[in-house]
Amino acid sequence: MSRHVLTAVLFFGLLPVAAAQSRLDSIRQGEHYVVLPVPTATGTGTQSHGGMLVQELFSYACIHCRGFEPAIAAWTQRLPDDVRFERVPAVFDRSWQLLAEAYYVADLCGVLDFTHEAMYRALHDEGRQFQNASEISRFYADRVRGRRAGRCRSPEDFLAAFQSLEVAQGVQQALALSRVWQVGSVPTLVVAGQWRTDGRLAGSTQAMLDVADHLLQRTRAEAQTGDGAPDY
Repeated sequence: MSRHVLTAVLFFGLLPVAAAQSRLDSIRQGEHYVVLPVPTATGTGTQSHGGMLVQELFSYACIHCRGFEPAIAAWTQRLPDDVRFERVPAVFDRSWQLLAEAYYVADLCGVLDFTHEAMYRALHDEGRQFQNASEISRFYADRVRGRRAGRCRSPEDFLAAFQSLEVAQGVQQALALSRVWQVGSVPTLVVAGQWRTDGRLAGSTQAMLDVADHLLQRTRAEAQTGDGAPDY
């Protein structure tokens, strides 16, 4: 390969990287994301994660969350090892509380891999409406039948999980977070317990991921400089 051809290949190969970085550099505080009035903890128990935590406030009832799910699922697969991602179910009314409980039941039972996408499909593609914990317990039992996964197998197992202290505590914590974050719509992303963005602020649900990438860069920069206030 000639020197000129090699130079051209390198130049055009760098264009997507430069465009992506330019897009991240154009993101501004107060325009594409806001600072949380009260920062929230980003550790779990006694373990510290250095603030590199991304949280998605979502609901299975939300059609926009359903549309966002493939993009954020793919995005989380590309996250570096020092970034942790977790979902927080929104509780805006009684029907959403049941779905929040359903999320924590699946998490407690270790079957989210088999139920998470299935819940979106059931509600938005198949038109199902779950009225109570018993209906969801039967639905979950159908999803895991014949699989070697989790600690729950029968509808009775899942129903017992619905009545557990762990699920009740999870829902209460989700309620508290959504209030502290001052969230009025979903999906919403919170990064490092300090910043919040949503589709309206970012410009689209897809653009929320660019904002999250920018804020993760900001978190790293602050950790490296130690001044806590870079000009972004």
